[in-house]
Amino acid sequence: MRKVLFVLLVTLLSIYSFTALKVCVVSVGLFQDSNFYQLPNVSKDANQVINLLSQVDSLAKNDITYLENPKLAKLSSTLTNIFSEAQENDTIFVYFFGHGFIESDNIYLPVFDSNSRALKNTSYNFTTDLKRLLGITKSQQVAIILNTSYSDDILMNSKVRSEKVNVNSILNIIGKKKVGILLTNESLNKSKPTLEGDSEVSNLLLKAFYESGVKELITIGDVFEYVKNKLTVGQEITPILIGEKTVSLFKKPKTLVGIQKWTLKISSSFFPSSPAIGKDGTIYVGSDNKYLYAVTPDGMLKWKFITIGRISSSPVIGQDETVYVGSEDRYLYAVKPDGSLKWSFETGGELKSSPAISYDGTIYVGSTDKYLYALTSEGELKWKFRTNESISSNPAIGIDGTIYVVSEDKHLYAITPDGQMKWKIEIGGERKSSPSVGANGVIYIGSDDNCLYAITPEGELKWKFETGGEIKSSPAIGLDGTIYVVSEDHCLYAITPNGKLKWKFETGEGIASVPVIGQDGTIYVGSYDKYIYALTPDGKLRWKFQTGGRIESSPTIGQDGTLYVGSNDGYLYAISTDSKRLGKSPWAKFNGGIANRSNVLENMQVSSKPVNIYPENNVESISPKLLYWIVNPEEQGKLKFDVHFGTTINPPLVSKGQTDLRYELKNLKPNTEYYWKIVSEDEKGKRYEGEVWKFKTPLYWEMWKFTTGDYIWSSPALGLDGTVYVGSGDKNLYAIRPDGKLKWKFTTGGEIKSSPVIGQDGTIYVGSTDKCLYAITPEEQLIWKFETNGAIESSPAVGQDGTIYVGSKDKYLYAITQDGKLKWKFEIGEEVFSSSAIGIDGTIYVGGKDKYLYAITPDGKLKWKVETGLGILSNPAIGQDGTIYILSRDNYLYAINTSGIIKWKVPIYVYSKENYIYASPVIDENGTIYVGDFDNYMNAISPDGKIKWRYQTGGWIHSTAVIGKDGVIYFGSSDKYVYALDSNGRLLWKLRPEGSKGFGSSGVISTDGVLYIGNLNGSLYAI
Repeated sequence: MRKVLFVLLVTLLSIYSFTALKVCVVSVGLFQDSNFYQLPNVSKDANQVINLLSQVDSLAKNDITYLENPKLAKLSSTLTNIFSEAQENDTIFVYFFGHGFIESDNIYLPVFDSNSRALKNTSYNFTTDLKRLLGITKSQQVAIILNTSYSDDILMNSKVRSEKVNVNSILNIIGKKKVGILLTNESLNKSKPTLEGDSEVSNLLLKAFYESGVKELITIGDVFEYVKNKLTVGQEITPILIGEKTVSLFKKPKTLVGIQKWTLKISSSFFPSSPAIGKDGTIYVGSDNKYLYAVTPDGMLKWKFITIGRISSSPVIGQDETVYVGSEDRYLYAVKPDGSLKWSFETGGELKSSPAISYDGTIYVGSTDKYLYALTSEGELKWKFRTNESISSNPAIGIDGTIYVVSEDKHLYAITPDGQMKWKIEIGGERKSSPSVGANGVIYIGSDDNCLYAITPEGELKWKFETGGEIKSSPAIGLDGTIYVVSEDHCLYAITPNGKLKWKFETGEGIASVPVIGQDGTIYVGSYDKYIYALTPDGKLRWKFQTGGRIESSPTIGQDGTLYVGSNDGYLYAISTDSKRLGKSPWAKFNGGIANRSNVLENMQVSSKPVNIYPENNVESISPKLLYWIVNPEEQGKLKFDVHFGTTINPPLVSKGQTDLRYELKNLKPNTEYYWKIVSEDEKGKRYEGEVWKFKTPLYWEMWKFTTGDYIWSSPALGLDGTVYVGSGDKNLYAIRPDGKLKWKFTTGGEIKSSPVIGQDGTIYVGSTDKCLYAITPEEQLIWKFETNGAIESSPAVGQDGTIYVGSKDKYLYAITQDGKLKWKFEIGEEVFSSSAIGIDGTIYVGGKDKYLYAITPDGKLKWKVETGLGILSNPAIGQDGTIYILSRDNYLYAINTSGIIKWKVPIYVYSKENYIYASPVIDENGTIYVGDFDNYMNAISPDGKIKWRYQTGGWIHSTAVIGKDGVIYFGSSDKYVYALDSNGRLLWKLRPEGSKGFGSSGVISTDGVLYIGNLNGSLYAI
């Protein structure tokens, strides 16, 4: 019935003689009297009519009045105003949706405040008021449609009798005025119950408007005859047209957008699956009723394939048109285009994610059993990769074939086509969206921490953008690189490739539907408020279409521009658009392209000429490890590539005849502009030259990382030849070359928390929790080891004469000769965690867990001791004037002179008395003391004990700062960042290295300005 109204509406709007059209659309679906059958979706039908009217060129928006669920007085007064104000050449059009009945030749229309106990007296008497309205108007042309075919029943507890309409009575009221009245049924309410607002009549009326063969300029009679001849419901519904049958329609708009073409019942309610479209236009969609459906482009069921479990994932179509779909019964199904089973593959868990398909036909799918599976096109297992938690999001395939997948262990994994992990990066929040891949190779992921993350192809965070709510769905990416992402804060965001907001558009409720981008740049997105929104590229509303339920399914666009989307009313909708087809960007919709393959190359238009991808042209402050480019995937194996790279605008050749689509970069210099281009050559020797692109490196970046087998708590030490020595919780001391390659590793009997120290002859000294101090040559030879009676977690110190001083958890400070003999030992009252500091006169200063700072002579005698408030775990530092600075677990920084007198103490606050400061103080050339705390601050304190400034990070600071030659303060935080501050506490830069889990160790700076610092993830970073 709804569609009857559409066609009639268009008919009435199309009359050339109309000077102006005054429209009143009325929908009554909600009633304050609970005894009425509610019609919640009549507003959906009304909105379709309004959308249709808005596309008639001669009709202004202010000529349309919409009344939704009006009271009787409001309806009557509004119609009075419209009819009384209309001029002679104006046409009045009234379109009503809702209940209706006929009694004693009067047509009654119940309204919001109608009373079931006095139904006639409280309903709108259309017949009586029509006579009054025609008497007060100058208009000679009136059109009225009464769509009352929603339900056979009006009231729940009693049957409302309805007579047939008395045509002569209506004609007598019309008189000589040109009036046409359409009733969707001659007895108004004698019809099948269709509370959803859908019927065969409605569909036929809409088809009459769309189908070829229907005249461009039609009459109401033409439409009426079409519907009457096509109806198959027999006598249940009998539309009737009273008055003029020759009323001409407007010339139909060239294109109609936002109009329902057809619907098909797919699901009972929940509809999360997003459609995929085959080459012949067949639409494939899964359902919570366990079926995979194949639907023809005109909305007819082609076939359905049943699985054992619910299908919450979306189908994917291979190059041979095989349809792949996962089910919660643990199987991935391969279904032929005719609906028969090709094969099935069982995983160890439910399949809630869609598969991805590479250009060699490999199918990748994640399962709740924590594995990513790689299968051949024949269903054979190639390999499987295990993550630490369930996989419920869809994998995505990058430009070079890398598979990106998110696990519920909070990590994004990058996996090579042969199943090896390239890298992983932790993403904030608990639940993540599926990844989307841009033309530049950047991976975009939404999270329930409200942020959209942009990750480079090398696994580094490029930027993150915070919205006002959780992000449950993956973004779509426009041809210009704009990222479109939705949030539970009801908004669709348009974000630049640099992570800046372009605009945002607010819908009525939250959004979980992935946007889809049409060829003309129109963005379509569904919302929980039941609407599909069509937006311009600058974020303005073009139109919206109302479905019968909230939309969680992501829409897609067919080859003719039809928009397909599922709604939680259980229907698949086909909606007209003027976009013609899907946009050409590589990730224009959910899972990338029209076949849902989650492959960035699926939707890209490329040839034999190489197209540069990453790093982006003219980008600054970037330190890429690789160059990426693409060509036509079908020609990839037939081409060879020459790589040109350098610091001139005509970069030199650095690699010739390679077949890989990437080139590894090494030894980039800071703050330098680089140029690159790619030249391809086919089998016949024809060459295709790509564009020259450029990028500029930043002042600082991660040069390399070296990964050990466990956490790094100790600080690195530098040899004279640039070798970096660092201990790890995996019991090894590592020697690493300046280029990040392993020189050697030496295994001790316990974890190494002690920082190594290097003697004047190059000997490396390091303690271990196996109770031993080791002396090792730069060539990895053990010189000696000295055993104490407790674990050694403090770092050794070397005196002027070569004596090594080290504390042990056996409560002793040991003095050991260069040949590994005990010189003396001094008993401390408690375990020794503190490393020693040596004064200019040879005095050894060491803190104990017994609250005391000890001053010990070079021959092992107590010089003095000073009591603090609690135990001492950090290392003392000595100023140029000999003042000793020490932090205690009482959270005070103490300044003590060489005689053991406290000069001052200053509190370093922490948020809880149960937390203590572990960082050690460090002093710059001006005497300023820097120390981090558990309150997330780096503190700068003057030599007289005054706080100069505090800089807040996002986590506690256990890392002792290191000061560069230029006075810059470098340190790490548990928030996973390395910070660089100037002497005034201003941030110069901060860097989150790849895979960082936070910093507990201190850094060291080489003579050429490289910062080396260890991380709790077991990696040593060179920055």
